[in-house]
Amino acid sequence: MYNVLKNRNMIAAVVVCGFCAVKVIQAFNPQPDPPGFALIGVTPVNEFARLNVSNVAIPGISLGGSCDVELSFGDGQGRTLKSAMVTLAQGKSASLDVTATDIRATASDLAVAPRVELLPAVQRGGNCLLNSSVEVVATATGQTSAYAAHASLTLNHNETLVRDTESQ
Repeated sequence: MYNVLKNRNMIAAVVVCGFCAVKVIQAFNPQPDPPGFALIGVTPVNEFARLNVSNVAIPGISLGGSCDVELSFGDGQGRTLKSAMVTLAQGKSASLDVTATDIRATASDLAVAPRVELLPAVQRGGNCLLNSSVEVVATATGQTSAYAAHASLTLNHNETLVRDTESQ
């Protein structure tokens, strides 16, 4: 009788642990939403801003294929200046440019304050891995004068930096 109770308790413990493991696995998010960009400054008379996004394909891992992505530029007051909704397949990229005509600043506004602050944003809908960047581009030459990217995608989120204190 004792062995039957012992086996029953062991089976119950294994089943409970199994349910706990399922809850942990279901709660796993393969990539948290990317952090937002900070304000960037452009002089609309001779520069424009470009927001880039890529749906990163990782060999051997399928995360559901394409996803809907909204790219947008706002001002520092929370108003949307320009936005676009795109559907990105794995391995594909898209970009959104905001130019002087999108900023809706008058010539007198730009004479007083030639620099305009923009807030780029990327919103993802669906299960995909995104990398994004923003750049400031010279209108006349097409040359990038400033570039900012989100943190690089890595497959190991448990990296540890180790310093050898013995050799110092």
